[in-house]
Amino acid sequence: KIGSKIIFGSDYPDVTSIKNNVEQIKSLPLDPSVIEGILGLHANRLLKVF
Repeated sequence: KIGSKIIFGSDYPDVTSIKNNVEQIKSLPLDPSVIEGILGLHANRLLKVF
């Protein structure tokens, strides 16, 4: 359940480092749906993008 409440975010201005962060999240031993949520789906739902 906690996996459905996590979103990825950063206030660091160097966008070139985000790729490494995303790769690290993708390498975590989590269900693919949780990773998809962390990387965008949960934020989209929170902000009601779709």
